[in-house]
Amino acid sequence: PEAMQGNFAKSPADQLILKDKDPDYRVLNLSGGSPFNETSNQTAFWHKSIGGYHAAKLRRYQELINFYLDNECQHLSEAAQKAYAQAAADSAQLAARGIRSQEQLNAYVASTFNTDSVTPVLNMLNMKWVILGNGNIALQNAHANGNAWFVNEVKFVPNADAEIQALGKLDLKHQAVADARFESLLKGATDGQGRIELKHYAPNELRYTSDNSKDGVAVFSEIYYPGWTATIDGKPVEVARVNYVLRALRVPAGHHEIVLTFRPASVTTTEYIAYAAIVLLIVGFLFAAWRQWRTAGETTDEQETPVA
Repeated sequence: PEAMQGNFAKSPADQLILKDKDPDYRVLNLSGGSPFNETSNQTAFWHKSIGGYHAAKLRRYQELINFYLDNECQHLSEAAQKAYAQAAADSAQLAARGIRSQEQLNAYVASTFNTDSVTPVLNMLNMKWVILGNGNIALQNAHANGNAWFVNEVKFVPNADAEIQALGKLDLKHQAVADARFESLLKGATDGQGRIELKHYAPNELRYTSDNSKDGVAVFSEIYYPGWTATIDGKPVEVARVNYVLRALRVPAGHHEIVLTFRPASVTTTEYIAYAAIVLLIVGFLFAAWRQWRTAGETTDEQETPVA
């Protein structure tokens, strides 16, 4: 809301990131303290923050933070510091490259390290931008996995412990891991050469188009949560969970529209109750009006009847 913007002044990094017109990406703020316990909510106000907007997290997401993300944030911060130090030590190279502004320096630094080897799980969460310094530096991460992607292989494991352990051993751009209870939804050959693109983003609905020459499993960089439903070309399909926290669907070959919608049973039940209450209210109103009309008619008849 505009009334609150005065409490969250845009930093130089915010201003740069907000120029990005991609409909859905996430931002990691390493400019001060833990990004997963940000007290000001500055990042979440302007962006889709990997750190979230509340200290309380979904249990699985908190476990992912403890198991991988905290370490990856530390490694990313160290890699960025090292890259800036190396750039500062070689001013001649910067001049030869025509680097004159801070923005040019940031882009150069971002290009010098491959985050696939440093932050594979953060990349899986579509970390496209990283805020550093005092909020004045924004680095674009060219190695983010994106909104959704097809994988070449899905590995199935017997339980949650095995699933979270496997994340650290896979190429998360081309492989996925799932609990065995989702095998019936995802099993079969999968081709990672297809393309899937986010066309529309809203908090309760996401629309994608997919093009793939063979059947494949698509991984969506969205948190798996009860209440999310999916359709492919209007036909309902069941959402599976992969990579401990993300959603996945088995997508047939061809061109398709995929829609993910948040429709929890509790909301549906509440809507039915509300509709029923409205119908009863209307029926009650019509019945009261009919009673009033009937009473008025009987009174008129009595007044017009002559006395014998």
